[in-house]
Amino acid sequence: MKKLSLILLAILFAITGILAQTPNQFKYQAVLRNADGIIMAEESASVYIENSTK
Repeated sequence: MKKLSLILLAILFAITGILAQTPNQFKYQAVLRNADGIIMAEESASVYIENSTK
């Protein structure tokens, strides 16, 4: 019975570790403002993201 409990506990920790991995993506939210600090709600803008890891 003790062995079974240890095995089940080990499986629980393994599953928890697998589910805790971060996804291979990110989410980003920003507010676009002009030089005066006014929010540009109805404007379109292009954003370029450069991968700096090599």
